[in-house]
Formats: sequence, C-alpha cells, structure tokens
Amino acid sequence: MAMAIFSSSQKWRGPDQGLQLFGSCSQTRGPQARKAEQLYGKRFPAYASWKASVNRDDVARAYRFYRFRTGKLKILDEKNFGEAVFVYAAVRRGLRSQ
Repeated sequence: MAMAIFSSSQKWRGPDQGLQLFGSCSQTRGPQARKAEQLYGKRFPAYASWKASVNRDDVARAYRFYRFRTGKLKILDEKNFGEAVFVYAAVRRGLRSQ
C-alpha cells in the first residue's frame, strides 16, 4: 500500500513538499482494534455518539480500523533539497520507546 502526504494549498510549479509512504496494511483485531477505536474517538469526540446512533443493519456497522506499517518513504522538499530531488529512506523496526 502507498499513501501521499502533502499540503493541498501548494501552488503548482513549486517549491513543493510532500511524503510518499510505502508499506503494508492490515485490519486491526481484538485489543489493537479497541485501542484504535479509542484513539479515533479521542481525536473525533462526536464519533461515539455517531456510532451509537447507527442502526444495527446499517452498512456503517461494517466500518473497520486498519494499521499501516511504513517500510520505506520518499521525501520531496524542493525548498531544501532542490527541484525534483527525492530522498529515499528505509524504515527500520526497533524497540519501541515507552
């Protein structure tokens, strides 16, 4: 899977900035899904009341949370690196900081 992150307010013909992330994605389950829903509800407080209002047979009940794990990224920062210069980086998995 891949995703792009950039400001949509950038003007065409730069200097542009953005990231492309490449990795894998999977549906969360069990404790990981509950944690994702909790964090989403914290970020968007209206989520809990919306979810409670959704009818049992509504297709929205099938919505799920997913985890994206970045494996590599591509950086475009024309202001700092020059026009059309891409910087690539691999993401190493290590110990999590607590």
